[in-house]
Amino acid sequence: MLRLLLERSLYPSNTSRKYAYFETAYLIPLCGLCPHEFETTGPSSYVGDDGTPIEFSWVIESEDKMTVRCIIEPISSFGTVAPSSTWMSFLLSLRIFSDHETFDIAWAQTCFNYLAYNSVLYGNTSQHSSQFIVGADCTHNDDIVGKAYFLPHIRSQATGISIDKLVTECMKALGLEDPWAMVIRYLATLPEHCQTKTEIVAVDCLQPSKNRAKVYVRTQASSLRSIIDLMSLGGELSDPSILSAIATVRHLWRLLFSEADESVSIPCLRPGHFGSGFSVYFEMGLSRSTPSTKAYIPIRHYCRDDAVIAQAMAQYYRDIGLSSVGDRYISDIQRLCPHRDLSARTGVQTYIGCAAKKGGSQVSVYLSPESFAPERRLKTTPEKIENIENTGRS
Repeated sequence: MLRLLLERSLYPSNTSRKYAYFETAYLIPLCGLCPHEFETTGPSSYVGDDGTPIEFSWVIESEDKMTVRCIIEPISSFGTVAPSSTWMSFLLSLRIFSDHETFDIAWAQTCFNYLAYNSVLYGNTSQHSSQFIVGADCTHNDDIVGKAYFLPHIRSQATGISIDKLVTECMKALGLEDPWAMVIRYLATLPEHCQTKTEIVAVDCLQPSKNRAKVYVRTQASSLRSIIDLMSLGGELSDPSILSAIATVRHLWRLLFSEADESVSIPCLRPGHFGSGFSVYFEMGLSRSTPSTKAYIPIRHYCRDDAVIAQAMAQYYRDIGLSSVGDRYISDIQRLCPHRDLSARTGVQTYIGCAAKKGGSQVSVYLSPESFAPERRLKTTPEKIENIENTGRS
């Protein structure tokens, strides 16, 4: 999937070769066992519903400006989550693919110290045991920007300290207590049906002055109004970038759910799954007094199938003036999903992200290769790309 995305995103040939080597030398070994080596399902990874430990994201800003990113949860050669003693070395090994002058894992080390649990937790009450994920942004100038994601739920269970308290102490250590306090104050005011659960803290592998920390929260509230309120901290965040992101979320919502009423809750197709619920992250940096935000629409759990999602996204790109992107979007996604037809179910397109950026909003499409899809086990492949332009939205 990575090589197809790089090709479609018009990366220079030399850059594509470097990232192809990155995939072979770095990403694939971190996946642990090959899919056929698992007897039944894949590893219990937070990243993919089917156990696939890797996910890609595709940012399309114009026909000639596209960016590919990925995350991967390190899996051992036994098919289990890689031990915590290996995590920092995984990050350090990204240096050879990164800009040596700006590469730094100081913030990642701080997060590890405050959020990771280094022993086996017996009696884990979570649906998964994931604690650490590596990320990589594939820039067009040959350098990868590394990222580190920490899930503090295991440490919270082991120590009896709430996740929010662990995260608060971590933010203090990073010098981000003020913008984080702004978030915490608002979250404390939410009614019970809109309450959030803090899930992830992520940082880049950059020097502190250039770095950012992102805290991801998940809510079971599923109305457009509740997501907008969370993105804006109840209206407290109202700069142009936030307002632009909110407008984009509204646009996407209408296309994905055909729902104009902002108060109507969208039903979840997989209630109770740890990946159900909408997510928002709050991004903070040393040079900013207030956080920025990004909303994640978990389309894999709230839409009927990938064909419906692809049709909606194709229309979105046409609506914003990227007609050629919209016209190719469905066939592009089907090409990334050669093992089944998009109308079979959801799972290839996992999230639609909408971030507040200086120039406005930025939309990301998150994609799973579905390494453990039943069709892959049966070795079936669609003979051709089906015409799904007229597929009705649910």
